[in-house]
Amino acid sequence: MLIIDPQTYETIIDAGDQEKILFTLTNSDGTPFNGTGATFELTAKHSLDDAIAAAAFRITSSGQPTQFDLTNVATGIVIIELLPANTSGLGGKRLILGLRVTGGDAKPHTPRVASLIVRKNPTT
Repeated sequence: MLIIDPQTYETIIDAGDQEKILFTLTNSDGTPFNGTGATFELTAKHSLDDAIAAAAFRITSSGQPTQFDLTNVATGIVIIELLPANTSGLGGKRLILGLRVTGGDAKPHTPRVASLIVRKNPTT
């Protein structure tokens, strides 16, 4: 399981690997964010300014529910599985990950932004 470094907000994966990323979401007061009933969208962009259409990949809890483990979402834990198809052509890239949450109040927000470093797979 990949965990985003709390100091650098970075995580590293090899191109084409299948890994899970753990996100811990909190409210502004530091308490766990209860994401029950919310929808989640993970977007990987080459730059923060890129349009969604230009994203390297985009995974949504409604479109790809099997890639989301929301078992502990009530305590702010969201686990997203990256499949080989998500990263296979991205070796040598540093991407910006944004996790967008749309809650029951229909006010979308992005509580987490991090870097995903995709290393070239040494076996290819």
